[in-house]
Amino acid sequence: MTRSPRGASRLLVRCLPWPLLLVRNDCDRLARAEGARDFERGYAMRLYRTFRFSAQTGPAGRRRSIRLSMPIVALLAIVGVRGAFAQQGETAVVVAPVVERSLAGVREFVGTVVPSRTSTVGSAVEGRVEAVYFEEGDPVVARKSPPGAGPGEGVRPLVRLLSRTHELELAAARAELRLREQELLELKNGPRPQELAQAKARREAARARWEFARSRLARMETLFRQNRTISQEELDEARSTAIAAEQAFQEAAAAYALLEAGPRQERIAQAEARLEHQREVVRRLEDILQKYTIWAPFDGVVVRKQVEVGMWLKSGDPVAEILDLDPVEVRVFVPEVHVGKLRRGVAVPVHVDAYPERPFVGTLERVVPRADPRTRTFPVRVRLANPPGEDGARPLKAGMLARAALAVGAPRPTLMVPKDAVVIGGPQPVVFVVEDGSPRRDGDAPTAAVPARATGAGRRSPANGGPGTARRQTTVRREAVQILGADGEFFAVQGRLAAGDRVVVEGNERLRPGQAVRVIETTASDKAAGS
Repeated sequence: MTRSPRGASRLLVRCLPWPLLLVRNDCDRLARAEGARDFERGYAMRLYRTFRFSAQTGPAGRRRSIRLSMPIVALLAIVGVRGAFAQQGETAVVVAPVVERSLAGVREFVGTVVPSRTSTVGSAVEGRVEAVYFEEGDPVVARKSPPGAGPGEGVRPLVRLLSRTHELELAAARAELRLREQELLELKNGPRPQELAQAKARREAARARWEFARSRLARMETLFRQNRTISQEELDEARSTAIAAEQAFQEAAAAYALLEAGPRQERIAQAEARLEHQREVVRRLEDILQKYTIWAPFDGVVVRKQVEVGMWLKSGDPVAEILDLDPVEVRVFVPEVHVGKLRRGVAVPVHVDAYPERPFVGTLERVVPRADPRTRTFPVRVRLANPPGEDGARPLKAGMLARAALAVGAPRPTLMVPKDAVVIGGPQPVVFVVEDGSPRRDGDAPTAAVPARATGAGRRSPANGGPGTARRQTTVRREAVQILGADGEFFAVQGRLAAGDRVVVEGNERLRPGQAVRVIETTASDKAAGS
C-alpha cells in the first residue's frame, strides 16, 4: 500500500507523542541527576517545549517543510538528550589504598556505661517548696550567668522555695545601704558655700557685740574712777557682759574655722566603715535569697526526683540526682598482664548490646593505677561522645552493658583504611571501594554515566572521543566493615577487602553502589600508615 508524502507526513506527526514522551522522561532524569549542568538541563527542557508546541499546532498552521523535518529532529533530540544524560553523573573522588599492617590482636572486655559526672543536688537553706520545674528523665541546663544576672533564655531552675520574708529583709538592708552612702557623700563634699557664709556672718555679729561690750566697759570704768556716778554693781555687770561677748565671738570664730576646714578624716573613715558593713549585710542577704532558688550544677538529665511542692526542706536535704551523659565513660577491668600494653589516647571501638548494628568509637582516657586486690584487675576508662539523636535523647544510658575492644593480643596482619574512608551513621560502618569495569563504547546504553563537556566545536569522531571510542567506566561498590581498632588516623577493619584495594576518602558522603566516579587524586596512605 502506497501513501502520498502528505499522508506519510501526517503519520509521522501522529507518532511524535511517543518520541516526545521519551524526550520528556530523559529531561526529567537529567534534571534530577546529581551534579547536572544548568546549561544541559536548560537546553534539554527548551528542546522539549519546542517539540511539544510543534506537535500541538493545528495542521492548517504547519508548513510542509516543518512537517517533513519534525520526525528527524525529534529522533535527533532523543539521541542528544540521552547522550547528555550519559555524559553527566560522575562524582569526583579522592581515594587511598587499603594497606596491611602488623597490629596487636584485639580482645574485648566487658564493662558498664557510666556518666562522666553524677551529682545529688541538695538545698542550702531551709524553707517550704513553692514550685518544682522538673520530672525524672527531663534534661536540665546549668545556669551559665552569675547569680546577680538573668539565668539566660530557656534556662529554668530545679526548685524554688518561699522567700518573701527574706525579700523584705533585703529591701530594708538596701535602703539602709543607700542612707550610709549618702552620709559618706555628704562628709566628702564638705559644707556648702551658703553654710560658710552663715557661719562667717555669725562670727562677725559676735565680734560686733564683743567690741560694743568692751567699749561700754571702758566708759563705765572711767566714770566709776572719776566721780563714781555709777555703782560697783553696774561696773561688774558691764565687765561680765564684755567677757561673755568675747567668749561668744571666740565660739563663732572657731565654728567658722571648723566648717571651713571640712570634716576630719577620722569621721570620713568611720562613715566608710559603716557603709562597707552595710554592703556586707546586703551581700549576705542576697546570697541567702539566691539559695532559695535551686539550679542544676551542670547540663545533664534528672534520674531521681526527691521533692514535691509543699514539702519543708531542711538545709542539706536532697532534691534531685543529675547525671552528665555527654560524654560518657565505659569502665572495664583489665588483668594486670595486659595493662602494660595499653596506651592512653588511642581510639577504642565499643560495642553496646542495645545497639548491635551501631558502632561507637571512644578514646582510652586513663588506667586507674590501683588494682582490685582480689581479682588483680585495673579499672580502665574509655570516654565516648554521646550527642543527642533526632529525638533529642542521648543513645548511651548509664548502666548499659558495653564491650571495649582493646589491642592487647599478639601482633597479627591487619587491614588498615584511613578514618575518612569509613562512613558511620547507618546500621553498620561501610567503605566504598573503587573498581574499574569492562570497556564500553560511546553511544551504548550506560549503566554508569561518564561526564564529557559539550564544546560545540564541531562533530566528534573516534579520534577525539566521539562514537566508537572505547572507554573504561569506574564505579564503586559498598562494603560493610567491622572496626577492630585504631592507630593514629587509621582504622583496623575486617570485611571483604584486600590490601591494595582503593577506597574513597573524599566525596563518599552521598555515593551509591554502582555509581560512576572519577578519581582525581590518590593519597599515599601506605606511607602515612607506616607500612
